[in-house]
Amino acid sequence: MGVARAVTNIGQVGLLDKKALSLPWARGDRSLWITVVPTRITGRRIAARDTRFSSIVTGPEGR
Repeated sequence: MGVARAVTNIGQVGLLDKKALSLPWARGDRSLWITVVPTRITGRRIAARDTRFSSIVTGPEGR
């Protein structure tokens, strides 16, 4: 759960466009970025067996 809002700051949009690791899968111009501020996080934690990747998978609290 969380609050979602469109990113409208031109500088932030440019930074997101530059750092995006993938392209939109749908055809056409996809220039809308949405940010979500979580208010509640639930689910399961999945940890990697290889410790080289465990901090990436579990986050800083898993170190």
